[in-house]
Amino acid sequence: MFDAIRFIFNWPELSAVGFDCVLYSAMAIVGTVLFLIRLAMMTFLDLDADVDVDADGVGGLGILSFLSITAFMTATGWLGLGLRLDLGWTVLPSAAVSIGVGAAVMVATGMAMLGLRRMASEKKYDMATAVGRTGQVYMAIPEGGSGQVRVEVSGRSMIVPARTAGEKLGAFTDVRVTDVRDDGVVIVERLN
Repeated sequence: MFDAIRFIFNWPELSAVGFDCVLYSAMAIVGTVLFLIRLAMMTFLDLDADVDVDADGVGGLGILSFLSITAFMTATGWLGLGLRLDLGWTVLPSAAVSIGVGAAVMVATGMAMLGLRRMASEKKYDMATAVGRTGQVYMAIPEGGSGQVRVEVSGRSMIVPARTAGEKLGAFTDVRVTDVRDDGVVIVERLN
């Protein structure tokens, strides 16, 4: 890799090896600089500079984002330079491998960002779907007080705050949801 670092800014020597080396060098420099700028913005300015392009035509994976394109350029550039200058590969094999690895890095970055977005996104549930459903008391509900019940809400089993209008309900008591208040607390009654 030392040859690649020595030659990266020496455009005449790079073009003597091949035009592809000039292209790899430009991709490596631009990709690395953009990555470092983004890293500095996130670290020191607390800004997220990821600008996503609408990627619905690419499966909606967010593959065409600033970060994934930067990752593609960086991986392809540095790997292409290393293969051509250090290992002495010819033009076509080095291009095929570096572009293939760059594409794989881009897809992996896009999928990782999609996973992070999904984990960070706030899930919205329609608490009204719990009305009429049966569940079980998770945390005992004192008479006229509040506790928690496990019940299905929007197709998912959830533990939600609950109140009873009447009697005390101990843990593991089977209940039915009769109403949902505006604050998301369910009203339950003992299941007979």
